[in-house]
Amino acid sequence: MKIGHYNTSKIENEHGMTANTVHGYRSDPFDDSKRVLCLGDSYTFAYGSPESHAWPGMLEQKVWNLGSPGASAERIKRIWFSVLHNLNFDTAVILWPEPHRREHYSDDSSHSITGADKSLKYSDDTNDGYNLLHIVFDLEYSGSLNKKKIHHYAVSNRLPSNDIIHPVSLTNVWHDSRRNLGPDGVHPDLQCYSQFASLVKKNLTCVS
Repeated sequence: MKIGHYNTSKIENEHGMTANTVHGYRSDPFDDSKRVLCLGDSYTFAYGSPESHAWPGMLEQKVWNLGSPGASAERIKRIWFSVLHNLNFDTAVILWPEPHRREHYSDDSSHSITGADKSLKYSDDTNDGYNLLHIVFDLEYSGSLNKKKIHHYAVSNRLPSNDIIHPVSLTNVWHDSRRNLGPDGVHPDLQCYSQFASLVKKNLTCVS
């Protein structure tokens, strides 16, 4: 079963680490088993770190880790709708990327760019934040129609006030970890991923 928009079976990085993947995701082969769906960008994939450092694998539940390095909110939305009726899950955890990471479409492909790109010259923190929230609302509505519970988190603390994304200050979780980066020197380390996984586990338990 082909899900999403990656075809690679292995992802390599400049630090010599590889990740065996299913269609570019750090996930088990797709089957009919019920699992928790995890979506996000490189923070969910744990890019630059061993697969064992990825927070979805620390939830002590079977998961589908569909974290996609470099993903924008738009890409996460596309992945959601591509798996909605193809994977067996009742619960999803989404770690949304920075809101200024937007998607740019060209004739032959789409890719993520930042709000500072000249093609998004009218974007700013406020517009970027509301764009992400609109996508969050779309998925919430889709989830409610399909009886899926979604737990929303965000890497950024610059989003407009809302009652959907968990009010965890990721400045405490993610940004403090800048002093303790992972093997690639860019992404968080194991301690940071573990802290976030503990938070998610606690919230999953509270609603189970």
